[in-house]
Amino acid sequence: MRAKLPYFRFLCLIPLLFGMGSFCLAGSATWNASPVDNKWTNPANWTPATVPDSATDVATFGTTAITNITVPTDVTVGQIVSSARSPSIQTASMSVILTRSRQPRIRS
Repeated sequence: MRAKLPYFRFLCLIPLLFGMGSFCLAGSATWNASPVDNKWTNPANWTPATVPDSATDVATFGTTAITNITVPTDVTVGQIVSSARSPSIQTASMSVILTRSRQPRIRS
């Protein structure tokens, strides 16, 4: 019975490790139509509640109540997508580094 105990402990840790993954990693997200504030770094302003901040992330913008977004630190994203039908970012005070040698994409 004692020999099976290490396997049981390992099996109990698996759900915990998978559950923590969403908290440890940021990812691609869409800026909310009614954000809490104008800060890029606030997860509550994004859906899902994460901040795009890596070379593989995509930041998507549509119609929004706040059009002046502040980025307090340098941010690296793979792509910024904005809907041409409802341009939402009129002015921005940000230091955003686009990676993958792509241009910002306007989706219609």
